[in-house]
Amino acid sequence: MTGPRAIRTPRPRSWLLTLVVISLLASCASRVTGDGLPIPANLTPVSASSPSSEAAAVLARCGVGMADSVRIDQVKAMGQVPVSDIAHFVGLTGREPQLAEKGLAWIIQTKGDFPQPGGDVWTDETCIATPGDVVWYATGPIRTSAGVVLTPEPAQSAPDRGLPPLSP
Repeated sequence: MTGPRAIRTPRPRSWLLTLVVISLLASCASRVTGDGLPIPANLTPVSASSPSSEAAAVLARCGVGMADSVRIDQVKAMGQVPVSDIAHFVGLTGREPQLAEKGLAWIIQTKGDFPQPGGDVWTDETCIATPGDVVWYATGPIRTSAGVVLTPEPAQSAPDRGLPPLSP
């Protein structure tokens, strides 16, 4: 015959500690991209429905939301970083002229297929807007008009940081 089970009641302090740990884990988990890259704490999400005037200007510079271009719901992530940090967020060859600039850059990463003039289709392209230039990079595969799939040149180094997704 078995008797009643003893249930150990946690002390109030252990409950508080448990709540603190759960809160910390939840906040850390929300600061990682779907690819597992950490999102730096100083990068705040851009609002898709009400971006700041600076973010809206960059979206316009990259053509996001314009006819026959990238729609706002196709933007996977966006953030402003020092030009010297671009390679931490985007897999580039290291030969891109924009990397020699000074100041801050905006990076807009997309998801999906994007038809180009001439019939090619770029997948998951990236716009980088520096003080001196705006360039779209084929950071994902390219399907040519002939149906051949091309991959981007190997990156100098793999990205080790992520950008925050857009907020509503």
